[in-house]
Amino acid sequence: ITTLEAGFRSSIARERLLANISTFFGVISLVLVGMGVFAAVADTVTQRRREMALRLTLGGTRLHVVALTVRGTLFPLGIGLLTGLPLAYVAGQAARGALFGITSSDPLTYLGSLLCVAAVAMVAAFRPVRAVFQTDPATTLRLE
Repeated sequence: ITTLEAGFRSSIARERLLANISTFFGVISLVLVGMGVFAAVADTVTQRRREMALRLTLGGTRLHVVALTVRGTLFPLGIGLLTGLPLAYVAGQAARGALFGITSSDPLTYLGSLLCVAAVAMVAAFRPVRAVFQTDPATTLRLE
């Protein structure tokens, strides 16, 4: 003899496990996106440090240098998102039977995912871009 609630919980145990595993892998993928963007932007800023210092020395504003760096971050991110959205749609069609409460072509889910990945990428890019603001151009040009 069990309660109705216990019977219901045992009947959806597999779906709950699938949802928890999917959430875990989603969070891990967001962490990996953040780490990858941080590494790529930090590497770009490091490689172009002299160029940025020279631009600042010759009269460029820090805002222009930051805009250059952010554009360099957004372009690969945009390509990745434009490539990933159709693949996510195909994967959603394949997993249609496991989705509850949403359809496999729910535009709000895709928009939310896109905005979440873009926000993680921008937060990850913040620290290397901030380094541009804190760098003294004369010191950078003297070091090399």
